[in-house]
Amino acid sequence: MKPTKILLIDTETISIEKRYIYDFGYIIAELENEQYIPLVKSQNIIEQIYDNLALFTTAYYENKRNTYTKLMQGRTAKKNKYGYVMQTLKHLIKEHDIQYVIAYNSSFDKGAIEFTTNFFKTQDIFKGLIWLDLLAISNNLIHLHESYIDKAKEKNWFNVSG
Repeated sequence: MKPTKILLIDTETISIEKRYIYDFGYIIAELENEQYIPLVKSQNIIEQIYDNLALFTTAYYENKRNTYTKLMQGRTAKKNKYGYVMQTLKHLIKEHDIQYVIAYNSSFDKGAIEFTTNFFKTQDIFKGLIWLDLLAISNNLIHLHESYIDKAKEKNWFNVSG
C-alpha cells in the first residue's frame, strides 16, 4: 500500500566529510489518482552556513553561490536559520501526518541532517519516521521493470556500463 502523504527531501552540504547543510529543500505531497501531488514546497538556504564565508568557500559546490543568490532574489529559495527550518517542518509533519521521508540516496541526507542537527543542538524531528531511498527503489525495482527497460531502449538511455 502506498503512503497517502510523503515528505521528499534533498540536502546540499559543504562536503562529504563536512556535512553542514547549506541547502535544505522539501516537498510534502499527497497521493491522488496514483500520482503524488505537491502540497507544500520549500527550498531553504541555511543562513548560518551560507553566510559563513570561511566555511562556505570550502564547499564542493561553492561555485554555485551566484545561483543561490539568484534563487533568493527570485524568491524561489529563502534564507532561514536551521532551527527555523526544522521547527517549520516539524509542524508540517504533524499537520500532514507524515510517516515517510523519501530522498535520493537517503543515507547521505539522513547523515547530513544528523550531523547538522547535532552541530546546532536542535531537536531530531525525524525520529520515528520511516526513511525510503529513491536510489535503491530505482535500482532494485523501477530499472528492472520490463516497461522501463523498453522505454530506456527506445530513448537510447543505456551507456557502455548499462
